[in-house]
Amino acid sequence: MRSVGRDDGGADLCRRDALARGLWYADDEDPGERDEELADWFAGVCVDAARRLHRSGRIVGALGRAVPVVLYDMFDPDAMFALTARANPAALVAEFTAADVS
Repeated sequence: MRSVGRDDGGADLCRRDALARGLWYADDEDPGERDEELADWFAGVCVDAARRLHRSGRIVGALGRAVPVVLYDMFDPDAMFALTARANPAALVAEFTAADVS
């Protein structure tokens, strides 16, 4: 989140948090329901992060104006409109979510 192309341990922190919640699984394991639970949890993390960026003023500080954070799940593209609507102030996403054809 701090800089494009730089992680600073964020992926490991996310993995450890998911592991502590019982959501993480190895590639050779049967995930059962954990795959969907992990995806839902991570979507919530992303929504919360976008909300914090808006509240803190970091988006305006970095870009000079408020812009929506578009959240896209390549495994569930239809979720984009709902995730983006949850992550942003309503006024910022009104036009974007109006394009939702689902």
